[in-house]
Amino acid sequence: MIDHVIAFKAPDLDADEEKELFAKLAELQHVPGVREFSLGRNFGARSRGFDVCMRITFDTREDLDAYEAHPIHREVVAYNRQVTQEHICFDFESTV
Repeated sequence: MIDHVIAFKAPDLDADEEKELFAKLAELQHVPGVREFSLGRNFGARSRGFDVCMRITFDTREDLDAYEAHPIHREVVAYNRQVTQEHICFDFESTV
């Protein structure tokens, strides 16, 4: 299983803007190959300023590659870059 984890800094969003961001990010769960999708706002004190985190799982690396090339993903990335300040992405293959 492949995990694709992305954290975003979005400290200046009001409630409506955050709702819009979450709705846009949620579109990603409809890209073919997505096995699981989760999204939420950080509630802890150790996030180093990252406010929002998303986790998507795939069966294979090829599924992740296809997801990244998909038009929905490209559209969401373009939108996200306009409303968030920074992101970090971590992809790994689960060994447990």
